[in-house]
Amino acid sequence: CEVPTVITPNEDGVNDVVFINCLETGDFPNNTFVVYNQWGDEVYSASPYNNDWNGTYEGEPLPDATYYYIFMPTESSDPDKGFITILR
Repeated sequence: CEVPTVITPNEDGVNDVVFINCLETGDFPNNTFVVYNQWGDEVYSASPYNNDWNGTYEGEPLPDATYYYIFMPTESSDPDKGFITILR
């Protein structure tokens, strides 16, 4: 699975959401995706994640910044950890 490093949620239809390629197959129905801000506060969480996070928190756009994510394709898999930058 590949998690993008940058999203540009400006509603132009290109890189507007975090699109994790392997989720389109339906092979990982129990996946989990969590995003944290620079202070370690959770700003997004979904289980299962459906390739639909557009850089918002409680319906409001998050500021341009780099965020930390944890993605688990299955409940027993090792977590994939990394960073996503939001650029509007």
